[in-house]
Amino acid sequence: EIYIDSDDEDIERVNHVNLVRVNPAPVNQPPPPPPPPAKQINRRLNIALSNLLTQHKTHKRFRLSSWLIKMIEDSQCGYCNRKFRRVEDLESHLQRTTVHEVYECCGKLFRNEIDYNQHKGTIH
Repeated sequence: EIYIDSDDEDIERVNHVNLVRVNPAPVNQPPPPPPPPAKQINRRLNIALSNLLTQHKTHKRFRLSSWLIKMIEDSQCGYCNRKFRRVEDLESHLQRTTVHEVYECCGKLFRNEIDYNQHKGTIH
């Protein structure tokens, strides 16, 4: 049993007290950790991009990410932002360039540090 003075005259009997330890906030917040180094993602393109887009438009069960759709429609590499005249040139680029540096967090890939930091700021 614990007795607590509630007033100068009365003593209150308490059967249980939960003590909570509170850590004060540090005076100077430490800087956020630096982003992890970019990973090199190895991948191979083994299907025609134009076929992917056709399947996406005709089959309800076959869905592509909006990122990939935009890459195909714009004929622009979603990793390095290099622009091509034709989707076949983009395919050739993706077949020859099998490594692009990307940032990874939560199982998601980010093609540059700006997108990665934006994710960290909104999700974490």
